[in-house]
Amino acid sequence: MTLTYCKNRNYTDQSRHSIIYPVKNFLSFLDASKISSMDAVSAETITKFISMYIDCSRVYLKSMALKLGVFFRFLQENFLVSHELSPLLPPIRYVRDAFIPSSWVKEDVIKLMNSIDRSNPCGRRDYAMLLLVVRLGLRTSDIHNLKLTDFDWTNKKIHIIQTKTREPLELPLLEDVGWAVIDYLKNGRPKTEYTTLFVRHSPEGGSISDRNKLERVLHKHMRIAGLEIPKTEHRGLHSLRSSLARTMLESGAPLPVISEILGHRSTLSTSHYLKINMSALRKCAIDPEEVFLDE
Repeated sequence: MTLTYCKNRNYTDQSRHSIIYPVKNFLSFLDASKISSMDAVSAETITKFISMYIDCSRVYLKSMALKLGVFFRFLQENFLVSHELSPLLPPIRYVRDAFIPSSWVKEDVIKLMNSIDRSNPCGRRDYAMLLLVVRLGLRTSDIHNLKLTDFDWTNKKIHIIQTKTREPLELPLLEDVGWAVIDYLKNGRPKTEYTTLFVRHSPEGGSISDRNKLERVLHKHMRIAGLEIPKTEHRGLHSLRSSLARTMLESGAPLPVISEILGHRSTLSTSHYLKINMSALRKCAIDPEEVFLDE
């Protein structure tokens, strides 16, 4: 029912599924605490649940509280509780610009990509998926939903409707990205009726619907490359997007250019990356063909 509620409120697929996870954990917590009715939930109950994740970042705690708030509003609007639960959520202060985005050094990115064994179908797929993040900054959800028809080979462009923002995005089909995709299509992708570019290579086949699949692929190849997965710093797909933003800043790209490539609705979101390299504000030019990896 919560998924239907989110859909009716025009939440994206990515947002809907991210809300379900903390809600399931909260309901499991209530069950373990012998609380059988939502009317028995108190401020102390909610605080005790969130305190279980006290070692997580403040960003994560704030996100969890917001998602529980969506669930609580669903309960209230559908008359499933006798009193409002949202005001019982503990206040969690989080200032978006209070931290520096995690990013990679160029040498580690190159080491990661060079470690991928492209002599087998899964390696060809993994290389193409990660290259789309490294070179073009595509979000995980957009890589999962990428279709064969999104590629304009004649004009060397990629056209998509972003999953997160529902806004159209046009990106240059860089040569190394194009050849990686072609290699996967010719020598790696199994024959299937699915129209998504990247598919499962397991016997059951199908599209890659697991939103954590690409994160696991990344960490697998990090281990192969001998790169440490830090416990105190997030080193996932979003940090690769941050790395692309940093590299463009260092190359002198203006904010509107970076904003357009990353698919941000405004430069306000992009300005979050300025803390990575303030000196980049003094520069003004970029060659998009030489954004990241050496050819």
